[in-house]
Amino acid sequence: MKRAHGLVWLVLVGVASACLAGCLGKPPPVQSYLRVRLDNPPCQGQDVGQRAALGFKSLKALENLDNTAVLTARGQVLTPSLQFYWEGPPQDMLGQLVRQAIECQSTKFTPVDYQPGWSTTAC
Repeated sequence: MKRAHGLVWLVLVGVASACLAGCLGKPPPVQSYLRVRLDNPPCQGQDVGQRAALGFKSLKALENLDNTAVLTARGQVLTPSLQFYWEGPPQDMLGQLVRQAIECQSTKFTPVDYQPGWSTTAC
């Protein structure tokens, strides 16, 4: 009987300590994702057959900016945020916006992925 009583207390202490272990620590920050977009939706239904191709290379960011974590500054020190993240790498998001803006605003060009070795012709 004494043994069963001790086992019950041991189980209760184990459950209570497991519950308290999760409650005593600081909760992790809520993660938020930042999205960059144009005010207008992507252009739909435009005739791109008569446009000249405009080769577009991928943009490159500085090495410390080439990640999805937003950098925060404290004095002169930049540290990656544990709360805010970009939806994708900033250079990819900006490149997508530039391509979309060219596509929507130009009647002469349509952006395409740059291919090395293309012959260049004047428009």
